[in-house]
Amino acid sequence: MEIPELCNQAFVSWIAMVSTLGADEVLALIEPTFAIMVRYWPSFTPSSQIQAHDMISKLLKTQATSIREVVHALPSLESIPLMSKFEDEISRLKHQLATKHQLQALVQRSRHENLTVVERALVELEQFLEKNQDFVHDIAVNEQPDPIISELVRTLLDTSVHMAESSDAIVVLSARCIGLLGCLDPTRIEAPREKKEVLVLSNFQELDETVDFVMFFLQEVLVKSFLSAGNPRAQGFLAYAMQELLKFCGINSSVILRNQEKHANARYLKWFALPESMRNNLTPFLTSKYVVTAAITQPEVEYPIYRPGMSHGQWLRTLVHDLLQK
Repeated sequence: MEIPELCNQAFVSWIAMVSTLGADEVLALIEPTFAIMVRYWPSFTPSSQIQAHDMISKLLKTQATSIREVVHALPSLESIPLMSKFEDEISRLKHQLATKHQLQALVQRSRHENLTVVERALVELEQFLEKNQDFVHDIAVNEQPDPIISELVRTLLDTSVHMAESSDAIVVLSARCIGLLGCLDPTRIEAPREKKEVLVLSNFQELDETVDFVMFFLQEVLVKSFLSAGNPRAQGFLAYAMQELLKFCGINSSVILRNQEKHANARYLKWFALPESMRNNLTPFLTSKYVVTAAITQPEVEYPIYRPGMSHGQWLRTLVHDLLQK
């Protein structure tokens, strides 16, 4: 979508895909669909805009009950005049939520792995914080500060770091939101980062332990990096890595077909132990055919590696790659 010449055609293909999916599958795509429309609307041709209007109209009619359940997660369509009728209905449903619940919904959307979804969420979060300064101040300075403030701060800090190399706009929006929160009392409001760890005792000599590490690595690192990557080349390498790691774990397409027998084999248990959203993201790589066709050439490294203008990511990749050659 970031390539102007392909943006319109990519969205037409997206509409075609959404139109052919079942109700349960469409529900998972409603939020990114709205975010993509708002973000790239000016790049669409009039014909594509009409198609988008018709698609949203159909979704609101055929998936009305499901959409009401996730209406808090939908980006605003206020910036699109053609969608004003739909925006009025969605806004009416959103305003039925308490102010705190509206803030919780924005925090949840800001933790999404999709860049476009996060950017739209932060735009709306900035507007919310500007509009509701008194509410935010009250819940932050209470004798017992509301936990949503800590959650909000942690989310903004994590988002600004996690997506720093993918989107400058997200970093700026996160900083603006933190600025609107103001100076919080660190002795009363804590924002600890949740730590998830996996323990490897056998130095990868035991297969079961190694598979556990790989599944953890897929869930906590690779899938998230793949979803937030804005570079198709980087996505290709990540896709290849996930494909090969799933093969190593002995997990293939038969996993999906053996729902009723999942207790018969340990590898099926490990697969179904993953969250459903994670399994949905990994399923295409059970049958994918990615290959690496060109070797990555690394120029000779001179120490010290760091040079003015080099990002932390570039420095770390260069250092690790050089150490791997030693």
